[in-house]
Amino acid sequence: MAAPPTATAPPTAAAGQDAPSHGTAPSTHRDDSGPDPDPVVLLTLREAAPLGQRAIRVRFARVLAGDHYFRSIYVAIAPSPELAQLRAAFALAKAQVQVQAQAQGGQQKRGAPGIGPDDPPAFPHLSLYYVADEEAHARARVLQELEREDVVRHSADGLSVALRCAGEGGGGGGGGHGGGEGDGVLEGLTCTQIWIVDCGGPVEGWKVLDKILLAK
Repeated sequence: MAAPPTATAPPTAAAGQDAPSHGTAPSTHRDDSGPDPDPVVLLTLREAAPLGQRAIRVRFARVLAGDHYFRSIYVAIAPSPELAQLRAAFALAKAQVQVQAQAQGGQQKRGAPGIGPDDPPAFPHLSLYYVADEEAHARARVLQELEREDVVRHSADGLSVALRCAGEGGGGGGGGHGGGEGDGVLEGLTCTQIWIVDCGGPVEGWKVLDKILLAK
């Protein structure tokens, strides 16, 4: 399915590829004219990842249309102890950054993660499309179209979902839903990296500040 004119697809892994870990490391927020994030903030975030952290296999739970730009149409990731532990580590790093900012006169450190109204929700997710708030009414329609075209496949019990990521004869693999390996259908992903991303301005202008490789 092609993206509708008002929807932006974020850069995500194609079928069969390893994916960065979404919803774990907090993003930073800036305006387009601001300076680069404080290197101390980046170091604090990088050191938040537990030493020897292994790649995490995640399972898709549901595909939802949300009420926020950054959660327009997204895959909710099934919670797991591994994800909860990793998120807690980054939440602690965020608290340390905030304490440091307060100790330096109450000014927010440049690039402090998740500070402000766009603080991300507690659950991890993988965004499929971003739809402008002015077109928020179209989010449910886009999701219905994905379901109608069999891109989004809900399980019979409603506890999991699969995504068809390639057309007929398309490559891909991993976590097949009914078809097995190589059919371009995914029920989950293996997250081998954590990305720290500056999410200021339009999606195409987002800047990857750092990548943390996870052990295999």
